[in-house]
Amino acid sequence: MKDLAAHYGVKAPTFCLRRKAGWTLEQALGVAPKPKRTGPTAIKMTHNGKTFDSMIDMANYHGVKDQTLHNRLKRGWTLDRALSLPPQQEQASSVEVDCAGNLFPTIVDFARHYGKEVSITGQRLRYGWTPEQAVDLEPPPPKYRDENGNARDHLYLNPQIIDGSVVPSTEPGCYRLYVIRNQRSGKEYVGITTGSLADPLRGHWGDATRGRDSKFHNAMRKTLREGRKDDFIITRIRNDAKDYKELQEQEIQEIADRDTIASGYNTAQGGVIGGDTAKITTIDGKVFPSQAAAAAHYNVPVKVFEQRLKLGWTLKQAAGLGVWKTGKGHLIG
Repeated sequence: MKDLAAHYGVKAPTFCLRRKAGWTLEQALGVAPKPKRTGPTAIKMTHNGKTFDSMIDMANYHGVKDQTLHNRLKRGWTLDRALSLPPQQEQASSVEVDCAGNLFPTIVDFARHYGKEVSITGQRLRYGWTPEQAVDLEPPPPKYRDENGNARDHLYLNPQIIDGSVVPSTEPGCYRLYVIRNQRSGKEYVGITTGSLADPLRGHWGDATRGRDSKFHNAMRKTLREGRKDDFIITRIRNDAKDYKELQEQEIQEIADRDTIASGYNTAQGGVIGGDTAKITTIDGKVFPSQAAAAAHYNVPVKVFEQRLKLGWTLKQAAGLGVWKTGKGHLIG
Protein backbone atom coordinates (compact mmCIF):
# COMPACT_ATOMS: atom_id res chain seq x y z
CA MET A 1 0.00 0.00 0.00
CA LYS A 2 2.91 2.32 0.73
CA ASP A 3 4.22 1.87 -2.82
CA LEU A 4 0.73 2.32 -4.24
CA ALA A 5 0.25 5.59 -2.33
CA ALA A 6 3.70 6.81 -3.43
CA HIS A 7 2.81 6.00 -7.06
CA TYR A 8 -0.13 8.40 -6.87
CA GLY A 9 1.83 11.04 -4.96
CA VAL A 10 0.00 10.53 -1.65
CA LYS A 11 1.91 10.27 1.62
CA ALA A 12 1.48 6.94 3.37
CA PRO A 13 0.15 8.40 6.67
CA THR A 14 -2.40 10.48 4.74
CA PHE A 15 -3.49 7.42 2.79
CA CYS A 16 -3.96 5.39 5.98
CA LEU A 17 -5.98 8.13 7.72
CA ARG A 18 -8.25 8.45 4.71
CA ARG A 19 -8.94 4.71 4.64
CA LYS A 20 -9.65 4.68 8.37
CA ALA A 21 -12.12 7.52 7.86
CA GLY A 22 -14.06 5.36 5.43
CA TRP A 23 -12.80 6.76 2.15
CA THR A 24 -12.81 4.39 -0.84
CA LEU A 25 -9.51 3.28 -2.28
CA GLU A 26 -9.94 5.61 -5.25
CA GLN A 27 -10.78 8.55 -2.97
CA ALA A 28 -7.81 7.83 -0.70
CA LEU A 29 -5.49 7.82 -3.74
CA GLY A 30 -6.91 11.06 -5.06
CA VAL A 31 -8.28 9.61 -8.30
CA ALA A 32 -11.91 10.10 -7.25
CA PRO A 33 -13.56 13.12 -5.60
CA LYS A 34 -13.28 13.12 -1.83
CA PRO A 35 -16.48 12.32 0.07
CA LYS A 36 -18.72 15.23 0.96
CA ARG A 37 -18.70 16.27 4.59
CA THR A 38 -21.96 15.95 6.47
CA GLY A 39 -22.64 17.09 9.99
CA PRO A 40 -23.53 14.66 12.75
CA THR A 41 -27.18 15.75 12.51
CA ALA A 42 -27.41 15.56 8.70
CA ILE A 43 -30.56 13.80 7.54
CA LYS A 44 -30.88 12.01 4.21
CA MET A 45 -33.68 13.46 2.11
CA THR A 46 -35.45 12.12 -0.98
CA HIS A 47 -37.20 14.19 -3.65
CA ASN A 48 -38.60 12.90 -6.95
CA GLY A 49 -36.82 9.56 -6.47
CA LYS A 50 -33.38 11.10 -5.83
CA THR A 51 -31.77 10.73 -2.41
CA PHE A 52 -29.48 13.37 -0.94
CA ASP A 53 -27.10 12.99 1.99
CA SER A 54 -28.26 16.27 3.52
CA MET A 55 -30.52 19.27 3.07
CA ILE A 56 -27.51 21.25 1.85
CA ASP A 57 -26.92 18.76 -0.98
CA MET A 58 -30.58 18.91 -1.95
CA ALA A 59 -30.61 22.71 -1.92
CA ASN A 60 -27.43 22.95 -4.01
CA TYR A 61 -28.80 20.46 -6.53
CA HIS A 62 -31.94 22.57 -7.08
CA GLY A 63 -30.15 25.93 -7.08
CA VAL A 64 -31.69 27.13 -3.80
CA LYS A 65 -29.71 28.49 -0.86
CA ASP A 66 -29.73 25.97 1.97
CA GLN A 67 -30.80 28.60 4.50
CA THR A 68 -33.66 29.62 2.20
CA LEU A 69 -34.78 26.00 1.93
CA HIS A 70 -34.56 25.57 5.71
CA ASN A 71 -36.62 28.72 6.35
CA ARG A 72 -39.28 27.76 3.83
CA LEU A 73 -39.75 24.29 5.29
CA LYS A 74 -39.85 25.77 8.78
CA ARG A 75 -42.74 28.01 7.65
CA GLY A 76 -44.67 24.93 6.53
CA TRP A 77 -44.02 25.02 2.80
CA THR A 78 -44.26 21.77 0.84
CA LEU A 79 -40.92 20.40 -0.35
CA ASP A 80 -41.89 20.83 -4.01
CA ARG A 81 -42.76 24.52 -3.52
CA ALA A 82 -39.71 25.20 -1.34
CA LEU A 83 -37.40 23.87 -4.03
CA SER A 84 -39.03 25.50 -7.04
CA LEU A 85 -40.26 29.03 -6.21
CA PRO A 86 -37.80 31.79 -7.28
CA PRO A 87 -36.86 34.27 -4.49
CA GLN A 88 -38.50 37.29 -6.18
CA GLN A 89 -41.77 35.37 -6.40
CA GLU A 90 -41.51 34.27 -2.78
CA GLN A 91 -41.38 37.91 -1.67
CA ALA A 92 -44.50 38.73 -3.66
CA SER A 93 -46.38 35.53 -2.88
CA SER A 94 -48.43 36.80 0.06
CA VAL A 95 -49.42 40.30 -1.16
CA GLU A 96 -52.98 40.75 -2.42
CA VAL A 97 -53.52 43.34 -5.15
CA ASP A 98 -56.80 45.08 -5.95
CA CYS A 99 -56.75 46.49 -9.49
CA ALA A 100 -59.71 47.97 -11.36
CA GLY A 101 -62.12 46.07 -9.13
CA ASN A 102 -60.34 42.73 -9.53
CA LEU A 103 -58.59 41.08 -6.57
CA PHE A 104 -55.43 39.08 -7.23
CA PRO A 105 -53.99 36.79 -4.51
CA THR A 106 -50.37 37.69 -5.31
CA ILE A 107 -48.28 40.20 -7.25
CA VAL A 108 -47.18 37.29 -9.42
CA ASP A 109 -50.77 36.52 -10.45
CA PHE A 110 -51.48 40.24 -10.88
CA ALA A 111 -48.48 40.84 -13.16
CA ARG A 112 -49.02 37.71 -15.25
CA HIS A 113 -52.70 38.50 -15.73
CA TYR A 114 -51.71 41.70 -17.52
CA GLY A 115 -48.67 40.21 -19.25
CA LYS A 116 -46.14 42.26 -17.25
CA GLU A 117 -42.77 41.41 -15.73
CA VAL A 118 -43.20 40.40 -12.08
CA SER A 119 -40.05 42.20 -10.89
CA ILE A 120 -40.93 45.49 -12.64
CA THR A 121 -44.53 45.39 -11.43
CA GLY A 122 -43.45 44.72 -7.84
CA GLN A 123 -40.89 47.52 -7.97
CA ARG A 124 -43.47 50.00 -9.23
CA LEU A 125 -45.84 49.10 -6.40
CA ARG A 126 -43.04 49.53 -3.85
CA TYR A 127 -42.31 52.99 -5.30
CA GLY A 128 -45.89 54.06 -4.63
CA TRP A 129 -47.47 53.52 -8.05
CA THR A 130 -51.14 52.54 -8.00
CA PRO A 131 -51.92 49.01 -9.27
CA GLU A 132 -53.47 50.54 -12.38
CA GLN A 133 -50.32 52.56 -13.06
CA ALA A 134 -48.09 49.56 -12.35
CA VAL A 135 -49.59 47.59 -15.26
CA ASP A 136 -49.98 50.60 -17.60
CA LEU A 137 -53.77 50.86 -17.33
CA GLU A 138 -53.21 54.47 -16.30
CA PRO A 139 -50.36 56.94 -17.03
CA PRO A 140 -47.38 56.69 -14.64
CA PRO A 141 -47.22 59.10 -11.69
CA PRO A 142 -45.21 62.33 -12.05
CA LYS A 143 -41.48 61.84 -11.48
CA TYR A 144 -41.39 64.49 -8.76
CA ARG A 145 -44.24 64.06 -6.26
CA ASP A 146 -45.28 65.45 -2.91
CA GLU A 147 -46.28 63.31 0.08
CA ASN A 148 -49.78 62.90 -1.44
CA GLY A 149 -48.47 61.66 -4.77
CA ASN A 150 -49.29 64.88 -6.61
CA ALA A 151 -46.88 66.59 -8.99
CA ARG A 152 -44.69 69.24 -7.39
CA ASP A 153 -42.53 71.99 -8.82
CA HIS A 154 -38.97 70.99 -9.42
CA LEU A 155 -35.94 72.81 -10.75
CA TYR A 156 -35.31 70.05 -13.29
CA LEU A 157 -38.79 70.43 -14.81
CA ASN A 158 -39.40 74.17 -14.65
CA PRO A 159 -36.14 76.14 -14.94
CA GLN A 160 -36.04 79.81 -15.85
CA ILE A 161 -33.26 82.34 -16.47
CA ILE A 162 -32.92 85.46 -14.31
CA ASP A 163 -29.97 87.78 -14.97
CA GLY A 164 -28.25 85.02 -16.94
CA SER A 165 -28.60 82.41 -14.17
CA VAL A 166 -30.75 79.29 -14.40
CA VAL A 167 -33.08 79.17 -11.40
CA PRO A 168 -36.21 77.23 -10.42
CA SER A 169 -39.64 78.82 -10.50
CA THR A 170 -42.34 78.01 -7.95
CA GLU A 171 -45.25 79.53 -6.04
CA PRO A 172 -44.83 82.33 -3.46
CA GLY A 173 -44.26 80.87 -0.01
CA CYS A 174 -42.30 77.92 -1.42
CA TYR A 175 -38.94 79.73 -1.59
CA ARG A 176 -37.60 78.45 1.73
CA LEU A 177 -34.49 79.47 3.63
CA TYR A 178 -33.60 76.86 6.27
CA VAL A 179 -31.00 75.96 8.86
CA ILE A 180 -29.89 72.47 9.90
CA ARG A 181 -28.54 72.50 13.45
CA ASN A 182 -26.46 69.96 15.37
CA GLN A 183 -28.11 70.21 18.78
CA ARG A 184 -25.10 68.70 20.54
CA SER A 185 -22.38 70.93 19.11
CA GLY A 186 -24.50 73.93 18.15
CA LYS A 187 -22.99 74.08 14.67
CA GLU A 188 -25.31 75.03 11.81
CA TYR A 189 -25.72 74.67 8.06
CA VAL A 190 -27.75 77.25 6.10
CA GLY A 191 -29.40 76.30 2.82
CA ILE A 192 -32.32 76.97 0.47
CA THR A 193 -34.99 74.82 -1.18
CA THR A 194 -38.16 75.09 -3.22
CA GLY A 195 -39.34 71.65 -2.15
CA SER A 196 -40.72 70.50 1.19
CA LEU A 197 -38.69 71.25 4.30
CA ALA A 198 -38.01 67.54 4.75
CA ASP A 199 -36.26 67.23 1.37
CA PRO A 200 -32.93 68.94 2.23
CA LEU A 201 -32.33 66.98 5.42
CA ARG A 202 -33.21 63.71 3.70
CA GLY A 203 -30.91 64.60 0.82
CA HIS A 204 -27.99 65.45 3.09
CA TRP A 205 -28.41 62.18 5.00
CA GLY A 206 -28.28 60.40 1.64
CA ASP A 207 -25.07 62.23 0.68
CA ALA A 208 -23.55 61.37 4.06
CA THR A 209 -24.31 57.65 3.77
CA ARG A 210 -22.90 57.62 0.23
CA GLY A 211 -19.61 58.99 1.53
CA ARG A 212 -19.67 62.63 0.44
CA ASP A 213 -16.63 64.33 1.95
CA SER A 214 -17.33 67.68 3.66
CA LYS A 215 -17.23 68.88 7.24
CA PHE A 216 -21.05 68.81 7.30
CA HIS A 217 -21.46 65.28 5.96
CA ASN A 218 -18.51 63.96 7.97
CA ALA A 219 -20.23 65.22 11.12
CA MET A 220 -23.49 63.55 10.05
CA ARG A 221 -21.72 60.22 9.52
CA LYS A 222 -20.18 60.49 12.97
CA THR A 223 -23.60 60.88 14.61
CA LEU A 224 -24.85 57.87 12.64
CA ARG A 225 -21.98 55.73 13.96
CA GLU A 226 -22.77 56.88 17.49
CA GLY A 227 -26.51 56.28 17.11
CA ARG A 228 -27.41 59.97 17.50
CA LYS A 229 -29.10 60.77 14.19
CA ASP A 230 -31.71 62.88 15.99
CA ASP A 231 -28.99 65.39 16.88
CA PHE A 232 -29.60 67.09 13.53
CA ILE A 233 -32.84 69.05 13.13
CA ILE A 234 -34.02 71.31 10.31
CA THR A 235 -35.92 74.57 10.86
CA ARG A 236 -37.37 77.06 8.40
CA ILE A 237 -35.90 80.54 8.83
CA ARG A 238 -38.18 82.35 6.38
CA ASN A 239 -40.15 81.81 3.15
CA ASP A 240 -41.02 85.37 2.07
CA ALA A 241 -38.76 85.65 -0.99
CA LYS A 242 -40.56 86.74 -4.16
CA ASP A 243 -38.33 84.69 -6.49
CA TYR A 244 -35.26 82.48 -6.42
CA LYS A 245 -32.83 85.35 -6.92
CA GLU A 246 -34.08 87.01 -3.73
CA LEU A 247 -33.89 83.65 -1.94
CA GLN A 248 -30.24 83.32 -2.94
CA GLU A 249 -29.54 86.78 -1.59
CA GLN A 250 -31.20 85.83 1.70
CA GLU A 251 -28.99 82.74 1.90
CA ILE A 252 -25.80 84.74 1.38
CA GLN A 253 -26.82 87.22 4.09
CA GLU A 254 -27.86 84.49 6.56
CA ILE A 255 -24.57 82.58 6.14
CA ALA A 256 -22.70 85.81 6.83
CA ASP A 257 -24.86 86.75 9.84
CA ARG A 258 -24.50 83.32 11.45
CA ASP A 259 -20.82 83.00 10.44
CA THR A 260 -21.45 79.38 9.46
CA ILE A 261 -18.38 79.15 7.21
CA ALA A 262 -15.98 79.72 10.10
CA SER A 263 -18.06 78.34 12.98
CA GLY A 264 -20.55 76.07 11.22
CA TYR A 265 -20.82 73.62 8.35
CA ASN A 266 -21.13 75.84 5.27
CA THR A 267 -18.11 75.87 2.96
CA ALA A 268 -19.24 78.57 0.49
CA GLN A 269 -20.94 81.95 0.75
CA GLY A 270 -24.17 80.60 -0.80
CA GLY A 271 -26.25 81.73 -3.74
CA VAL A 272 -25.12 78.91 -6.03
CA ILE A 273 -27.35 76.15 -7.39
CA GLY A 274 -25.88 72.68 -7.36
CA GLY A 275 -22.47 73.77 -6.11
CA ASP A 276 -19.54 75.30 -7.95
CA THR A 277 -19.27 72.36 -10.39
CA ALA A 278 -22.79 72.65 -11.83
CA LYS A 279 -22.75 73.29 -15.59
CA ILE A 280 -25.59 75.06 -17.40
CA THR A 281 -26.69 72.57 -20.05
CA THR A 282 -28.90 73.21 -23.08
CA ILE A 283 -30.51 70.29 -24.92
CA ASP A 284 -33.02 70.59 -27.73
CA GLY A 285 -33.82 74.17 -26.75
CA LYS A 286 -34.30 73.38 -23.03
CA VAL A 287 -31.98 74.97 -20.46
CA PHE A 288 -30.93 73.02 -17.35
CA PRO A 289 -28.82 74.16 -14.38
CA SER A 290 -26.58 71.09 -14.57
CA GLN A 291 -25.93 67.87 -16.45
CA ALA A 292 -27.57 66.00 -13.59
CA ALA A 293 -30.70 68.09 -14.04
CA ALA A 294 -30.77 67.32 -17.75
CA ALA A 295 -30.28 63.60 -17.11
CA ALA A 296 -33.12 63.57 -14.59
CA HIS A 297 -35.45 65.40 -17.00
CA TYR A 298 -34.89 62.79 -19.70
CA ASN A 299 -35.04 59.86 -17.24
CA VAL A 300 -31.42 58.86 -17.86
CA PRO A 301 -29.30 57.78 -14.85
CA VAL A 302 -26.69 60.46 -14.14
CA LYS A 303 -23.79 57.99 -14.32
CA VAL A 304 -25.02 56.70 -17.69
CA PHE A 305 -25.39 60.27 -18.98
CA GLU A 306 -21.86 61.19 -17.86
CA GLN A 307 -20.36 57.99 -19.30
CA ARG A 308 -21.98 58.66 -22.66
CA LEU A 309 -20.40 62.11 -22.77
CA LYS A 310 -17.00 60.62 -21.90
CA LEU A 311 -17.40 58.27 -24.87
CA GLY A 312 -17.90 61.22 -27.19
CA TRP A 313 -21.67 61.27 -27.43
CA THR A 314 -23.38 64.61 -27.97
CA LEU A 315 -25.61 66.04 -25.23
CA LYS A 316 -28.67 65.19 -27.31
CA GLN A 317 -27.54 61.61 -27.82
CA ALA A 318 -26.62 61.23 -24.14
CA ALA A 319 -30.16 62.30 -23.28
CA GLY A 320 -31.55 59.55 -25.52
CA LEU A 321 -32.75 61.91 -28.26
CA GLY A 322 -30.16 61.00 -30.89
CA VAL A 323 -29.35 57.78 -32.73
CA TRP A 324 -26.53 55.63 -31.41
CA LYS A 325 -25.28 52.12 -31.03
CA THR A 326 -23.66 50.42 -28.09
CA GLY A 327 -20.04 49.41 -28.17
CA LYS A 328 -16.86 51.42 -27.94
CA GLY A 329 -18.59 54.77 -28.10
CA HIS A 330 -19.22 54.63 -31.85
CA LEU A 331 -22.14 56.76 -33.00
CA ILE A 332 -24.37 56.33 -36.00
CA GLY A 333 -26.92 58.65 -37.54
